[in-house]
Amino acid sequence: WFPEKIVKFCQNWIFGQKIDFSNSVSIVNYFDYYFTDVSDNDLLEISQKLFDLAKEDFQIDYSINLGGQVNVGSNSDKSPEKLLQKVDEAQLESYESIKAFLPLMDNYDPDVLHAEDRSQEEMNEEDNFIQVIMQTRIMQETSDFLTSKNVVQNSEAFEVKLKELWFELYDRDGTSANVLDSSGFEHVFVGESKKNQVT
Repeated sequence: WFPEKIVKFCQNWIFGQKIDFSNSVSIVNYFDYYFTDVSDNDLLEISQKLFDLAKEDFQIDYSINLGGQVNVGSNSDKSPEKLLQKVDEAQLESYESIKAFLPLMDNYDPDVLHAEDRSQEEMNEEDNFIQVIMQTRIMQETSDFLTSKNVVQNSEAFEVKLKELWFELYDRDGTSANVLDSSGFEHVFVGESKKNQVT
């Protein structure tokens, strides 16, 4: 019965059929159903391996200011200064992945009520970013892990899925209108606003 679940997952996930992730319970059930062969230990091991690769591959001088500590629910700002106090920008921009990442920062309208208008140039920047990061040891290791667990067929399928997860637009404006205003990349790496609140 398990191989049938993997085949079904691959058909749904890799070949682009939409999956209903409308609530967190369905997400948990979905992944429990398809990934029973990925143990907690597997996830710990791959996470540690990726963290170690990041430490080895990205050596950047920086300093941060953690500011003050607040209690949950507090509305007072105990950290008015910038989190990132110092970063060697020349060193940062010496990495190809960072150079490919930076042009993406101005590609988005932060207001989720406004549909994104993606130009060909912006889509080319997305493609370039995916191609560049797929050359890093971190992404190669991630691809190898997912392939070994039958989550993707190969690195090409992983690249396609990564582009879909990060850059395919979806509606999250909270109205009945279908406004393609968000992407996973924008939400995680750039930030968005809804009703003047950062989301």
